Amino acid sequence: MPSVISVENLSKKYIIGHRKIFLNGAILGMSKAKIRSKFDEIVVFAEVERILDTPVKHYTRGMQPELTATKERL
Repeated sequence: MPSVISVENLSKKYIIGHRKIFLNGAILGMSKAKIRSKFDEIVVFAEVERILDTPVKHYTRGMQPELTATKERL
């Protein structure tokens, strides 16, 4: 488990939103196909359509929790 936590902590600064969604899904044990099937719904829910390819470290304080909350939508 520590390795998963380390990966997620490192990703908070440098990973882009698109990859963060896939990382969260992988941490939850989901297949890529399952994540892809829910991807559009997650993006709309998190309201990150325009900044999906921006590193998460540039998200506002309100946007980061929204993207993290998408784990529940997966």
